[in-house]
Amino acid sequence: MNQLNVVVLANQTNGINENQATHMSVYPNPSAGDATITWNTEVTELSITDEHGRVIAEHSVNGLSSLKINALSSGTYFVRLLNEGGIAATQRFVVM
Repeated sequence: MNQLNVVVLANQTNGINENQATHMSVYPNPSAGDATITWNTEVTELSITDEHGRVIAEHSVNGLSSLKINALSSGTYFVRLLNEGGIAATQRFVVM
């Protein structure tokens, strides 16, 4: 199994209305194994699961607004963002 590398980018979420809906982007989608995940609201945790529901990675992301991931094997994945109230957003992405 390939090792998943996560690079934490030092972006912070400041001045965003807490009542604003969470918007998440995963790009490029589909990807060749490298992707960037960005979001626009306060998020505490990010998880990546495969199409069978197995957790591939979990990361604490307090105060951040993006992560860069690489070295994913071909397949379908789901990124889930969590905040203190529960699930903020989920998005599917594909690695070719």
